[in-house]
Amino acid sequence: MAMTGAAALRTILAVACCLGPASSASAATPTGTLTPSGTPTHTGTRTRATSSTPAGPSHIPVCRTSQLKIAIVRSMAAGGTAGAYLGFTSHTRRRCILRGWPTLAGVTAAGKTSTAIRRLTMMFGPDVNGVPVVSLKPGALAVAVVTVEDGRPPACPPSYRLLRITPPGNDRPTVISGWLDHPYVHGYLPACTRLWISPVVPAHDVYMP
Repeated sequence: MAMTGAAALRTILAVACCLGPASSASAATPTGTLTPSGTPTHTGTRTRATSSTPAGPSHIPVCRTSQLKIAIVRSMAAGGTAGAYLGFTSHTRRRCILRGWPTLAGVTAAGKTSTAIRRLTMMFGPDVNGVPVVSLKPGALAVAVVTVEDGRPPACPPSYRLLRITPPGNDRPTVISGWLDHPYVHGYLPACTRLWISPVVPAHDVYMP
């Protein structure tokens, strides 16, 4: 049955009213779904979960000077070079870390000081390609290697009687004797040249008979 013009117009308007909201909703919806944070995520794409926790033992505190026993744990001499292993033994009840070079100054009897030069590896070790992060358990030992050219007065200035040492990450030093108990030296650390010092490494990374 043919509709009049007015009837046809009313029919078209009724259909448009029914379809309009659905069409508008479809056009306004983004492709994909919303995450709980409100960020659109494309449908069908999987995202890998990541962690904001930094890699490595960064959550472990730095060993403080007061938590360490610092001493010469071995003396060495060979080929015109004298040296020592500076030991850092933890006496805290928790694990702590050391990373980098200690600040070391040799002090003569007259009070003259000389700050050690940083080296990555030296004659008596360690043999490392980078600076390790040393995680110390209670009672564990880490070492830094100190060397200097050997000699005797009057060829060399007066020896270093004391060593002023500040562990990495600290600003409080401790002072120990510079005495080397070695058959070829058996005396205070020679001051023929500037001192050299390695970063702190685990004790097993150097030769410790």
